[in-house]
Amino acid sequence: MSIRTLIAATLALSGLAAFVAPASAQDLGGPLKVNGKEIPLSVIKREMVYAAGAQAIETKKLDLIILEEIDRRVAAGEDRAKFEITAEEQEALLTQALQQIRDQYPTFDAMSVIERNGMTKRMLEGQVAQTLRFDKVFLPDDPRQWPTTTTDAITESAGDDFIAKLRESQDEKDRKAKEAAAGATPESAPAPAPDLKGEQMFKMIMRKMVMQSLFDKSVIKFASNGLPDDVVLQVNSKDVKTDELFDLITTNLTDERVRQTRLWLAKIEACKQELQRQKMWLSDEEFTKVFQEHKAPYDQSPFKLEVIATGFKRFPSMDAYMTYFRVLESYKRMIQPEINDENLTKHLTRANKLLGLARCNVQMILCSAMDMSTGKWRPDGWEYAKNRALEASKLLAEKNGENWDEVLESYSEFWDPPIPVGQPNLNNNLRNKGRIGLVNRNEMLQRIDESDFSMFVEGAGIVDYVFFDQGEGIDGPFKGPYGYYITRVVSRTQPTKEFSLAEPTQRDLVVQDYVSMRVNAWAQDLLENAKVEGLQ
Repeated sequence: MSIRTLIAATLALSGLAAFVAPASAQDLGGPLKVNGKEIPLSVIKREMVYAAGAQAIETKKLDLIILEEIDRRVAAGEDRAKFEITAEEQEALLTQALQQIRDQYPTFDAMSVIERNGMTKRMLEGQVAQTLRFDKVFLPDDPRQWPTTTTDAITESAGDDFIAKLRESQDEKDRKAKEAAAGATPESAPAPAPDLKGEQMFKMIMRKMVMQSLFDKSVIKFASNGLPDDVVLQVNSKDVKTDELFDLITTNLTDERVRQTRLWLAKIEACKQELQRQKMWLSDEEFTKVFQEHKAPYDQSPFKLEVIATGFKRFPSMDAYMTYFRVLESYKRMIQPEINDENLTKHLTRANKLLGLARCNVQMILCSAMDMSTGKWRPDGWEYAKNRALEASKLLAEKNGENWDEVLESYSEFWDPPIPVGQPNLNNNLRNKGRIGLVNRNEMLQRIDESDFSMFVEGAGIVDYVFFDQGEGIDGPFKGPYGYYITRVVSRTQPTKEFSLAEPTQRDLVVQDYVSMRVNAWAQDLLENAKVEGLQ
């Protein structure tokens, strides 16, 4: 639950990620062992970077690509000095970005908004410098000076005529400027004021086109691609050491994030050990092949796999998604004989509700371990939330739930960020203090910040119980992402579509849900029966 800013319109390199404000963990939790095998500290540290350092990773990826382009052009004879940025330029853009946030959220401190979006001042300053350097290297103001790298990238997205028209437009601007300087423009017709917002938006679109092309043409590797334990990222054969990025993200490491990341590592290790024992773990070659097949359809789509994995499924990094996918596909191979018509037919009841977009009218009372308005975890927040939830449950029980509205109003701590000044209210993800309303399963996941990732790590989720199993009425409290939740199902609607196993595409979707549901339960059972040292 974050305040999203339009700082990307100024910096326009990557949107600010949505996670909670920093509250430093005391340490990384000490040794972690699964069935006697210790997970090295270097691996734990690297996973913390993946979990809390999405912005730092994206910034570093682009830094290396920018420097590579500068080196290439200097080697071709260009002056390196033309790509340098000044302290005055950095200060001006930083001031502009912070003022933009103040204008959008006048009741909030600008840096608190930045922190709620997973950044520190140091990271923001780095992104400002990167934006300026990116523009000097790839997008100087005059499109006639754009390098081949830029023109090729934009032509791929916008077509052959686009660059020519931009250059013609610049020629026309220059002609008018010369006429004005020579006094040819009548005093009664002053030059129109520049459209700064339009220019910013245009620059942002151009940046995204160029960046996507640069990333698509680069070879980017993560831990899942076999990097050494102390390397977090590799871009075109250049290694980035874990320690370099870890120093940037330590203030994002909350105790809760450390707990969840260690739980993730332990569960993945337990799964890997069992799949290797069963000789079902995909080899590096097998994984590379199956992952490329999985990724290929997204490469031709505006919705890249990385967007689906980190934005929709909410994996903290692409590496985490790749790791999960390897477990999932290995497990699918192990249970292949059980993926049959008999089992899939039994699963159809659930699958039809999910895939056929059944809806559930739900309300929830959140007793939160976090101060939702600041995004910071309360001291002893979980104990506070538990006691508050028990108190609310007692009040509901005393009147058989007839006082639901009153208790929700008094106890529920769901919070919606303010709408930025000057923007229309287009947010369909409002929580309304817990009056969530009629939603499908994926919409309900978004409302309470559960996800494919969180359900795999934690073993289950509130949403799946409420959506698939809870009868009409009140249930809970249940421990969830931010505290304890008391749930009320008001009504349901039936699926708008019934899926058929006879239709190949529909069958594939049912199989995906069947395997995903089973792997979550299997992984949780493995962890519960493993000998694990180092988890809370």
